[in-house]
Amino acid sequence: MNSLVGYFLESNLYLICIYLLDRIILMNDKHFGFNRIFLLGGVLLSLTLPLLSFNIVVAPAQSMGSFEGYIVLPAITITTAQTESVGFILKWWHIIGIAYAGGMLFYFSRLLWQIMQILRHLPLLNSSRDRKNKYTLITTNGEMPTCSFFKFLFWDKSVHLEEEEKQQVLAHELAHIRQWHSLDILFIELLRIVFWINPVIHLIKARITEVHEFLADHDATRGKNPENYRRVLTMQIFKSFDFALSNNFHRSQVAKRIRMLNSGKSKSIWLNLVLLVPAMILLITILSCNVTDQILPDAALRDHYPELPEGWVVIGQQDLPAGLLTSYKEYIKKDPGGHSLIVQRIEQGTSPAKLFENMIQSDWHGVYIDNYDSKDFAFFRQGDPAVDKVIFEEAQNHAPIAEENTSDPKEIFTIVENQPAPSGGMKAYYEYIRSNLRYPYEARRRGIEGKVFVEFVVAPDGRLTDVKTAKGIGAGCDEEAVRVIRESLPWNPGTQNGRNVHVRMILPISFKLG
Repeated sequence: MNSLVGYFLESNLYLICIYLLDRIILMNDKHFGFNRIFLLGGVLLSLTLPLLSFNIVVAPAQSMGSFEGYIVLPAITITTAQTESVGFILKWWHIIGIAYAGGMLFYFSRLLWQIMQILRHLPLLNSSRDRKNKYTLITTNGEMPTCSFFKFLFWDKSVHLEEEEKQQVLAHELAHIRQWHSLDILFIELLRIVFWINPVIHLIKARITEVHEFLADHDATRGKNPENYRRVLTMQIFKSFDFALSNNFHRSQVAKRIRMLNSGKSKSIWLNLVLLVPAMILLITILSCNVTDQILPDAALRDHYPELPEGWVVIGQQDLPAGLLTSYKEYIKKDPGGHSLIVQRIEQGTSPAKLFENMIQSDWHGVYIDNYDSKDFAFFRQGDPAVDKVIFEEAQNHAPIAEENTSDPKEIFTIVENQPAPSGGMKAYYEYIRSNLRYPYEARRRGIEGKVFVEFVVAPDGRLTDVKTAKGIGAGCDEEAVRVIRESLPWNPGTQNGRNVHVRMILPISFKLG
């Protein structure tokens, strides 16, 4: 749900930016084909870019926690405003959801009615239907104005035009048909059903319609005296009847269309590109890049890694499976001042023994994880191999990292290959805590705030057991934090050496007045 709302908000933000760029840079530009491509391309980018993300990797600050030997989860903050207004917020979200669905239904019904109105004027067997080379002409007697819809051209016979005027109006409508303007309009109308709540989508629809008219006017006056065409535009005898899906010759932007016909040459299209390309790159960078706190391999070693045999590559922590990240952090704790590397095998034909032979010659030592998560990894440190007693022979035997004593089924682990996780993911679990935890009245009355560290064990069947406070702040906050954790649904258990095990974890819950 949260990801869907995030996609919706980001898409709308892109639409607003695209419209503003068009208003600022292209509004009075006469490169109408370029304007059309930019608007439609911008709308498509608004739909696709929120699905993409680009990570910017930075080094996080070192943890100051005192719970070494535990798996400490990211902290969650609970405020008085959150706990007191959960029901209120849920109520308003319900109301907003109903209103939004009602708007979608309205615009869908409106689009359906418009399509039915056009289909009503498309007789399959009628003398008014005349198939031409690239379009179908349907004559009307005042029921519809002269307009076009895909390959159909509706011609109002009740309006008298001179022969030259007829030819110019015909050229205008054929330009709409030839350039598939109706497809643009239908596409935007479908988007309006989903994004109707954003005023910009309605402005973009009007802008694209305007560009269509400019394009068709340009075709109608190409190589001809535009004076008669201007007179046709200003004629008031045409009926003000409009279908939003059709490309109607008789639109309300007559004054602007005449001004565009009279205006001189537009600025260079290259200037448009010079202005738009950097703006789009900046927009994508701001909205689509995420800052992550994973650490890349030691910066001092990036330009002179030890020589790796073919098929092995150096990777960063962000490329490790989640189950190995904790193991790697535990591994480098043994020698925190040394340099470390993570390597991955990308070609199965390359021997791990060759990898370790090369690394040992470069004064590196480490461990080999055989086929973890369908991939092969190895961890290395530079320096004295006696630090962790892992040598080349162990690599030849495919010795796994942090192999624990598995003889005791009740043994509680703090480092495992696959870390336990809530069945719906951490984001959903944190939402559960925010929705169910209440800031105790006594703590609020006394102005107490701080962080409660809740300790619990995830059993092999996923149940949360032995829930207690490892460190608390009192005034009812400790008991409330323990209650919420104890009442939560079972997790996906942690695994070590292919079996489910007991895993001890710590969840910090921060109580904050506000």
